[in-house]
Amino acid sequence: MASSNFIHIDNTTPKEYNKRKDVFNFGSDNDYPTNIKKLINSSVTAKSCANLVGSFLYGKGFDNNGFYINRDGDTPNKLLRKATVDASYYNGFAIHIGYNALGEKTTFKVIPFEWVRKCQEDNNGYISKLKVSKDWADRKVEPIEYDIYNPNQVLNQINRDTIENYKGQILYVSFSYQDIYPKSWIDPVIDDCISEWKSSVYKKNLITKGFMKNSIVVTKEFDNEKSKANFQSGMKSQLGADGVGGINHYEAELDSDDLSQEVFIQEVGTDLNDQLFAYTDKNVSDKICIAYGISPSLIKNDDNSLFSGGGEAIQQMMLNVQFRVDNVKRDIEDCFKDLFTGTVNSELNNAEFVINPLVVKTEAITKIN
Repeated sequence: MASSNFIHIDNTTPKEYNKRKDVFNFGSDNDYPTNIKKLINSSVTAKSCANLVGSFLYGKGFDNNGFYINRDGDTPNKLLRKATVDASYYNGFAIHIGYNALGEKTTFKVIPFEWVRKCQEDNNGYISKLKVSKDWADRKVEPIEYDIYNPNQVLNQINRDTIENYKGQILYVSFSYQDIYPKSWIDPVIDDCISEWKSSVYKKNLITKGFMKNSIVVTKEFDNEKSKANFQSGMKSQLGADGVGGINHYEAELDSDDLSQEVFIQEVGTDLNDQLFAYTDKNVSDKICIAYGISPSLIKNDDNSLFSGGGEAIQQMMLNVQFRVDNVKRDIEDCFKDLFTGTVNSELNNAEFVINPLVVKTEAITKIN
């Protein structure tokens, strides 16, 4: 479990059923994927790693891309791009499939993964229903129930609901094969991502305050509020960048006529240790990269030796990332091949859907899209 005043993530995996929402909680607070998204977007290293992994999962996309698959004008490659972005964050994705009265697939659309939850098992121990909500924390929002992807049951479900009321199915893909919900790539390093975010916020605040410590100023009581406000305004104009300093002013009963005894100033806080911050930040960043299976040098590009020898070191690191995500990429290919079978479009049914790799190893160089 990890937390801060910005985010709280419970990354334990109890199979906890939410009776009110009629779903299994995704994390004990049912907000794990939402907070994972916030955390990745707030950690520069995690965001960079997610972008890179998403690029390798997408590769160069499919060759067969000349089809529109929903009313938004998405093509198979756009659908793949959206799915791989979610996969790079959550280690899973979800796609809604629409059908016509004959049970043929007509539309495909990625549903934000953080919106989807699994329902209770049926009598056979099979989860056949999912629920979707844009805000699981809002008690006023009623989740929408969908059938889980199973083309063999489409006609039965249409007969049950009528085609006018049938909402279609959702394909729910998780690459954490043993748990009810997937764990994010950053799950082992949640605390490190929070540390990186906190470090960034702390240094930003120091810059805002002109690299000055916080100060406590104690004076005798002022005769009126105007005099007090003028004094505080004068202090702030003398301290910190852009006239902003970390100043806390307190009044007290002081009987001395000595001016030095009427104003008391005490600095509090610690000095910024650049070397300590640099070491800590590097250690945290490296651990986040390792969680994604990415060489830290590939993210930072701060090692000039990597570019010697025709960039062979970079080539090898990129090939390592491609190898790291290859199993996930092949599972995504299998999903799309199955999705685009039994559609209303015969050309789409007969098309090949193989993801072209991002990196191609040659004798001399690495070709990158």
